[in-house]
Amino acid sequence: MAIRTNDGKVKGILLRDYDLKRKPSLEPFIATANVIVDRVAICAVGKSITLSVAELELIERWLAAHFYKYAWDRQFASKSTGGASGSYGGQTAMHLNGTTYGQNALMVDYSGCLTNLSETQQADGFWLGKAPSDQTDYSDRD
Repeated sequence: MAIRTNDGKVKGILLRDYDLKRKPSLEPFIATANVIVDRVAICAVGKSITLSVAELELIERWLAAHFYKYAWDRQFASKSTGGASGSYGGQTAMHLNGTTYGQNALMVDYSGCLTNLSETQQADGFWLGKAPSDQTDYSDRD
């Protein structure tokens, strides 16, 4: 689907959080948000819920701001000038709850599809080795 939001609208949400010195492009963050909002729109239709174009654009805008803050310019939870230390807010395990922008995107999506997508994105793995009973003890190896 077509991209619903633009740089100016995302910067309008970011305000002071946007890096005016380096002026990074918001295009990759908007493109990422667009892919996710396309999935949300398909999911909502599957639930017989209609999200308006304005609602989808708002979700995309908040998500783009979230991805910018999450990947490019993490929010400080605390800073110290004299000791030159800082800690960043949010944890990678928090997904969209890691920033206030992601939290707002979740609130705008009343279909619940964004929450479902956020919570189901995880990696799985399984053991390809031998069963413990078939393994060779370390002391018996060559």
